[in-house]
Amino acid sequence: MTSSHFQSSEQSDVQRIPDELLDGLIASKKEIDALGLLSLLFQSTYDLTIHSPPNHEAIQEMSLPETFNRLRREISLVPGPEELGESIDTVHGHSRFRAIMGSYDSTYYTYLL
Repeated sequence: MTSSHFQSSEQSDVQRIPDELLDGLIASKKEIDALGLLSLLFQSTYDLTIHSPPNHEAIQEMSLPETFNRLRREISLVPGPEELGESIDTVHGHSRFRAIMGSYDSTYYTYLL
């Protein structure tokens, strides 16, 4: 594939970009996009999960760190603290998920639409 100047479209063999490099760049972009979607899917699922307990007792029994870490591992495929020999509720990633505090209340999933 031959590259060209972005304004004049003048072609140059000197600036030739190898097909293997282009293929690698395209593949890595697809991977990054897919990982971003998995992250958004995880966050949306977590948001809906913590906003949908059937009653007050279920809310009180819910462990936010455990729910966060379990869903992150299942959906985003990100290892959790248990892989390091820690309890699943020792890492408090849920406390950094600020979008669900305030005006978003169980609507974070709409970003996927």
